[in-house]
Amino acid sequence: MASLREKVNVEMENISIVLEELENIKDKPAKAPVELAGIGTFLHNIYNGIENILKQALGSKGIQIPNVSYDFFLYF
Repeated sequence: MASLREKVNVEMENISIVLEELENIKDKPAKAPVELAGIGTFLHNIYNGIENILKQALGSKGIQIPNVSYDFFLYF
């Protein structure tokens, strides 16, 4: 089983790759809708990577994260 450090390093490498891709496209003046959708997906991937790092770090400390259903938010 991979250590926390190894898991975090994998997530950080993935985030770095996504950031490099975003850097490559940021100066393009006009972006097609499919490129904008791709940018949105890249941003989502970064968010998920950070979330995974936090979950793994908390889990390694024995801190449980509540499993909240999205249905919960429908009531507000």
